[in-house]
Amino acid sequence: MRPASTDDSGSRVSRPSSTPLGHRRPRAGLVLLATLADTACVLGLVTADAAAHPGGGLGHVVSVTWPFAVAAVVGWVGARAWRHPWRLWPTGVVVWGATWALGVLLRVLTDQGTFPTFQIVSFGFLAVTMLGWRGIVALAQILRPTGSRVSVQMEDDGVRRPR
Repeated sequence: MRPASTDDSGSRVSRPSSTPLGHRRPRAGLVLLATLADTACVLGLVTADAAAHPGGGLGHVVSVTWPFAVAAVVGWVGARAWRHPWRLWPTGVVVWGATWALGVLLRVLTDQGTFPTFQIVSFGFLAVTMLGWRGIVALAQILRPTGSRVSVQMEDDGVRRPR
């Protein structure tokens, strides 16, 4: 049940069910966008790795993708990211940390190579991208002007004038 409040006349009115960056339940479309953003971060890492190692083929792309993709899913579940997927803390940090740490661990466990340079690059790349898009959303929320909406009131003469 949604919380209700009263308007100027004392009538009960329902508040909006969701706001894009508010504290209420996010809309499914926003959760999907956040999921796609994190997926794009993982695919960006894979693309950068494929560019650094040309000729690896589809097998190389899959072998780099799956550990980080699985780790990102675990991070989303662990952080319950669907609740507030755009939050930098704790959601973003948990998803990023799990994606990197578990992704590298899965590569170690499946003997895919654990070159220190790849670990450093993947750590930095995933941090910049997965935390970066959330930071941009947070900054946009902070910079969004408040009170910029003009309310309009109907006057007795039938003319609408800004308040």
